[in-house]
Amino acid sequence: MGCGGSKDLTAPTPDVEAMTGSKESLRRSSRAMALSEGLRISSTNSLNLDRLLQNKAGIAALQAFAETEYAAENVKYWVKAQEYKQLCRSSFVRSVAAGMQLQAIGSAIIKTFLCDGAPEQLNVASDVLAAFKTPPPETDPSPSCDSPKASSPGRSPGDSPKRASSPSSRRKKQEIFDGVYTYTDSLFDAANKGVYQNLKDTFQRFKLSDKAEDLLWAEPLLALNDPAQAFQGNVKVKIKELLKEVQQRCSCDRISAWAIDGGFMYLVAGTGVGNAFIRLPIGEGLVGHAARENRHQVVVDAYEHPKFNKDVDLATGYRTRSVLCVVFSQGDVCRGALQLINKMHEPGLFSDEDAAALQQEFSERFIAICNEAAETLMLEKAKESERPAA
Repeated sequence: MGCGGSKDLTAPTPDVEAMTGSKESLRRSSRAMALSEGLRISSTNSLNLDRLLQNKAGIAALQAFAETEYAAENVKYWVKAQEYKQLCRSSFVRSVAAGMQLQAIGSAIIKTFLCDGAPEQLNVASDVLAAFKTPPPETDPSPSCDSPKASSPGRSPGDSPKRASSPSSRRKKQEIFDGVYTYTDSLFDAANKGVYQNLKDTFQRFKLSDKAEDLLWAEPLLALNDPAQAFQGNVKVKIKELLKEVQQRCSCDRISAWAIDGGFMYLVAGTGVGNAFIRLPIGEGLVGHAARENRHQVVVDAYEHPKFNKDVDLATGYRTRSVLCVVFSQGDVCRGALQLINKMHEPGLFSDEDAAALQQEFSERFIAICNEAAETLMLEKAKESERPAA
């Protein structure tokens, strides 16, 4: 089974993106969703989009990933739109200065992301963009509570002008009008809805990227209650160190480590798998087949092997070619396995000698890690069985 990640995404060039970007994004989104279901990736309690969008490091990681898909404008817009929303809801918007600040932020959002000719125009419904077709005035007038002289989202031209505010009403939040738009807290609601859907689509692929894995090492609390995070401590540190040594020893592009518990294999750690917490029945996929047979497996061309699962490749754009699955056993019982993908040095093929060398050099360490991981998995299962049914 190939394991994809952000660095190998076959992102189109900007020129091609203009014609094929939205279709390719839709295809990848549907593939990622099917992948999560088919490989039993635990995402319910793992990385959460809403939690991520409230974290500076999470936003930065998602934006960096979105840039590889030429979709970073969605993240940039979201940050500015939330800043606008928070200012609208703040009691601070009672003074002329605060009103001018609100208008400046709203005007910049429209000019940058929504109006005709916007440099980073959003890919949202046409009726949403139509509401912001006209750019805001270049020179913004002072905030006013007068009725608009032109149509704007949230107010029609026929509305009666408001009376001059009394001293007591001046304490209320202002409704700012610049001659084209009325800057209310609901001004960008329709755009927010479309952008959030775009972010959800990008997030499905982000979770399978190396950037998601790097983020969780820096911000582990973003994945509270995720069984995969049970490995965030001592076990995961040990396995990361071991994988780095193995990768250098055999010069492979990708590597993943699997622990066995009962009739299933669990992904403990790997490169190019992001925040995926994958469970496979023993016997499924190349690594599962090797574990069931309890012997290593050398694959010259993964796509020619009947046990190869190409769903990850299809979802991420990665191309798996050569594969080596090395099993580690105690007696006759397989305790875990390593899967190495795409030998880097010519002729680009793994060998029986590679497998024998890895078993001799890393067997004792890897089996100890697998046993420790299995104990963690059993604890997680116990916690899960104690939770009341929904």
